[in-house]
Amino acid sequence: MMNKLVSIVVPVYNVDKYLDKCINSIVNQWYKNLEIILIDDGSTDESGKKCDLWAKKDNRIRVIHKENGGLSDARNVGINNAKGYYISFIDSDDFISEQYIQELYENIINTESDISICNPYYYYEQNNNTKIVKRYKIKIDRIVGNSIDMTKVLLYQKYFDTSAWGKLYKTELFKKNEIYYPKGKLYEDIATTYKVFLKAKKIVFINKNLYFYRQRSDSIMSSKFNKKEMDYINNAQEMMKNLSQLNIEMINKAAISRFLSTNFAIYRKIPNSKSYANEIKIIKDNIKKYRKIVLLDKNSRLKNRVAVLISYINLKIIKLL
Repeated sequence: MMNKLVSIVVPVYNVDKYLDKCINSIVNQWYKNLEIILIDDGSTDESGKKCDLWAKKDNRIRVIHKENGGLSDARNVGINNAKGYYISFIDSDDFISEQYIQELYENIINTESDISICNPYYYYEQNNNTKIVKRYKIKIDRIVGNSIDMTKVLLYQKYFDTSAWGKLYKTELFKKNEIYYPKGKLYEDIATTYKVFLKAKKIVFINKNLYFYRQRSDSIMSSKFNKKEMDYINNAQEMMKNLSQLNIEMINKAAISRFLSTNFAIYRKIPNSKSYANEIKIIKDNIKKYRKIVLLDKNSRLKNRVAVLISYINLKIIKLL
């Protein structure tokens, strides 16, 4: 039986410095039946031209040039244009191991799953020095579960997180259910991945580090705070609200734990300034409202529960850690 077509969607915006490494890692995959969709999201550097040059080298590559609409919009264009039975998203400043698609594909087939997930590396590069760190240091080889059980794992961030990348999905999970990434929002993954999980019948995770997640000093997570980053909290709050409608206690608790985690993450970044007084108040109110639930939840991550304990003493201490 012939391997099914896999669509790889790569949103591209001003990543001239990293793009060749990313695309090179895709075209050299062991798994060959690919369509590689490069979405040039209105790049103002040489990224768009590089995409076109790569398309001339490999007939599996298709380039779509569009006006800048952000990461979510670019991914959505990729979804709408994907012809593959399966789809995977790769950020254009990251790269993948040669067996990335092969491993994810074999596990999705062998376990009759709808989504396959791998473990990523954190990739640091500075002054020609590189450092590679495992994202999750775990001992299991593989876990397989239904949508509810794996959504619980997703929310507790035990083996994997809400990132769009590092996963292989049945394309119909997006198209059939009309699931798209929210345009114009930061931290769009947390608003979307759980919806896809809930539509899957079975999901498999493999403990193999196959995706290299580049850590950049100018990324959203490492840059200075701006009010737009409250999208992280707002998206997580909407997710928590939507999941509460399932009336499944373990999912409710997991969603609350994930929501509080976003609040702690943004609180650490936000400056103690009158300019952000309203945002700080929102975060403090959220923490006070849900911290007891998380503290008593043994499934919640240790650092989340430690942050809750600290919040009872003095929330400002969290900024120092």
